Amino acid sequence: MAKYKNNLKSRHKSFLKHSNTNSLMKSRKMTVWRFTKKQLLQSMLTGLPQIIGVRGRLRKFLKSLVVLGCLLGCVYQILSFMKVYWSYPGIVDVFVSNPSHITPPAFTVCEYNGIRRSRFCSKFSELCTPKMSYIDFCNTNFAFCRGTPTEPKDEKWSLYAVEDIAIPARSAAKVPVVCRNSCHNFDVIVEENKNLLLRKEVVLPSSIVTLHDGRGVVWITNGQSASQIVPAGMSIGVAEVLQRGSINSINTTHFAESPTPCTTSKSTSSVDYLSMLAGDLTFDQKETLLKVFEGFSDIFDDSRKPQATRNALKHRINTEQHPPVSQGAYRVSATERQNIREEVTKMLKKGVV
Repeated sequence: MAKYKNNLKSRHKSFLKHSNTNSLMKSRKMTVWRFTKKQLLQSMLTGLPQIIGVRGRLRKFLKSLVVLGCLLGCVYQILSFMKVYWSYPGIVDVFVSNPSHITPPAFTVCEYNGIRRSRFCSKFSELCTPKMSYIDFCNTNFAFCRGTPTEPKDEKWSLYAVEDIAIPARSAAKVPVVCRNSCHNFDVIVEENKNLLLRKEVVLPSSIVTLHDGRGVVWITNGQSASQIVPAGMSIGVAEVLQRGSINSINTTHFAESPTPCTTSKSTSSVDYLSMLAGDLTFDQKETLLKVFEGFSDIFDDSRKPQATRNALKHRINTEQHPPVSQGAYRVSATERQNIREEVTKMLKKGVV
């Protein structure tokens, strides 16, 4: 009997414990719902307080349906606008001014229309301009590049080859050059680059060149028996602004107004004038040159020229106690010349010579 009573008491306690747990869970759920409902009622979002505060499921459903329709309409308008925005480029008329005084606050507005250059140019190639380097842009639109001088200044610029040029053996060729600095539409004096003579063994004679938009043409002479290539981008020479007063020129009016007329002298000479004439001259040109040579034959007569005494300078190397250097001339290859040049440079740096 006592055992039966103990079983009943234990079952009653477990039932009470289970019922208390369920009631606590229900009260906790109710508390969370009430808290959420209270927060939504105090929310500033349009439509939510009205939906939560209204009574009746039908009214709540209708209000929720209206709010959902408004949200869907807003999303549809945004997507339609973005589709148009990302499909067509934006055209903006901009008036650019540079006032001397800017009243703050002032700011700039930049437009980004989201169009990629590659895709746009693939469809509308006629509306795209090719990419230009800074040098080409400044050569064509030098007014937009900084450092553009209004007047030529006393400074020097380097001239660079525009393209690869092959110069045949024992001949001269025109080489187009470009000035990468602000040198536009000037008459310049071009001096050769010493490295050009040392590396390529070609000569650029000093000359006067007119630069148009920083570009010009110079002559380069190759005196070797093999052709030489001047690569693009190589420094050809140095250009300096031409000062008209610093160039000596022949005044033709001085000879025209000279009171003493020029006389010609004729003399018999054994000089072969025909060998001096080029083979590609015409008959009339050869006859005219022969008359000039015969009229001034004294120039070619070596017997009448005064033989002035000359002092033969001897260059000696001080070898101190070592025997003097005595070696005959021989042909030096390009590799040997390079080695000799490097050794001489080392001795110059060390102050040996």
